[in-house]
Amino acid sequence: MLTPKTVVSLAVWLLMFGLGAGLSGLILFAVYQSQVNNLRTELLESQEELKETLEERIANAPAARESPSMNVSETGSVDPLKELVESTAPAIVGVIGRDAAGKQITGSGFAVNSTDDGTWVLTSYRLVAGVKTPSELSIRHKNSQLVGEVYESDPARDLALVIYHVRAERSLRFSRIKDPKEGDQVWAIGNVRNQPYAAGLSARLTSVSSSSLGIDIQVPSEYLGGPLLDADGRVLGVLTSGPGGTATAATPAPASGGAATPIDLACQRVLVCPSPARSPGAPASGPTPTRTATPPARPRPQETLPPPPDSPPEEPPPPVEPGAVTEPPPSNPNTADVPIG
Repeated sequence: MLTPKTVVSLAVWLLMFGLGAGLSGLILFAVYQSQVNNLRTELLESQEELKETLEERIANAPAARESPSMNVSETGSVDPLKELVESTAPAIVGVIGRDAAGKQITGSGFAVNSTDDGTWVLTSYRLVAGVKTPSELSIRHKNSQLVGEVYESDPARDLALVIYHVRAERSLRFSRIKDPKEGDQVWAIGNVRNQPYAAGLSARLTSVSSSSLGIDIQVPSEYLGGPLLDADGRVLGVLTSGPGGTATAATPAPASGGAATPIDLACQRVLVCPSPARSPGAPASGPTPTRTATPPARPRPQETLPPPPDSPPEEPPPPVEPGAVTEPPPSNPNTADVPIG
């Protein structure tokens, strides 16, 4: 190892050491600066790409909110309207009937009970007010158009019960909400042509009374007779007001928006319900009745009841002697004559 022998050589040695250290520092700094510049360039490029992506999403956001096929809300959760439409669609039908003037009118209805013998559909009386024969009333069920029959009606409340002889995949339950409030979120569902079975609109209650439910949107005329649902997909009311429609005394048309007849009123005439809807005396907890409507059975005109399988043949009555007085047979307290229809 070389060691300085004199002051001059020591100074030269220190000078060379300083130059080497400085040169090394310059090289390291140049490498560091190059890496910083590369990283800065990459960050700027990423920032530009992110800005373009955000601008594109912001530009497409209104179209996505207006699109009926939107599956996810802005918060990332599943769209409740889409879920309700998909779950209730099997119970929603189209109703093509005649209004009071005899003109063809199209609306909606929903199944409240269904068996192998047929399906009971609750709808608006305005859709069947002018129906005189079965050929004037059609039910649009999925991709089929079937003959319907008006079973019962309540013109004052704009309600009608219609039957068609095909079993529905499901029927709707009635709401368990005891006291709906103004501002509550609701959904109007209808059978709309060129839509997959059903469509829906989001709304809020603007007025609540024993005879009418007001909502903050004007529903299309094809929704007339369809259900107004709560958040659980249960029926709060029957849509009764649409563009160009005539309000009834029980369901006056609001100044703006639509209206529905509370589902409780359907149980007063057109339906036989297991228990009163939202009755004040209902228990606050415990099992809740299903409230699926059960209209009384009525055999079709062509149907006849067969005799009991093991009943013996009836014996002919004994001959009555001239002048004899016959007494009526004793009445059976367990039977009664019940008119059909």
